[in-house]
Amino acid sequence: MISMNGTPIEDGAGDRPLAEDAPLARRGFAALSPDERRRLGSKGGLASQASGTANRFTTETARLAGRTPHANGTAHKWTSEEAREAGRLGGAAVRKRRPSARRDASTPA
Repeated sequence: MISMNGTPIEDGAGDRPLAEDAPLARRGFAALSPDERRRLGSKGGLASQASGTANRFTTETARLAGRTPHANGTAHKWTSEEAREAGRLGGAAVRKRRPSARRDASTPA
């Protein structure tokens, strides 16, 4: 690597490809296995519970939280066509995720 005044800089990065040439690497949570993500998320949940900062919904607070967008007029109002499309897409997503072996086992022979 060359500095702005033309002198070489040794930083040990000479053998590495430029950022444009490098393949995209997984970083953060994406680099962790599902078990590692679950374990790390659990630690965060336990820590927030221990410190008292976790949100604890009671039936009444959950009911109030659900009412708030409607009272403010910011809740989405579904048309029957939007609801139908959302249901169709949701069902397709479930079928796509489901392993084919389970589908084969559930159909009668």
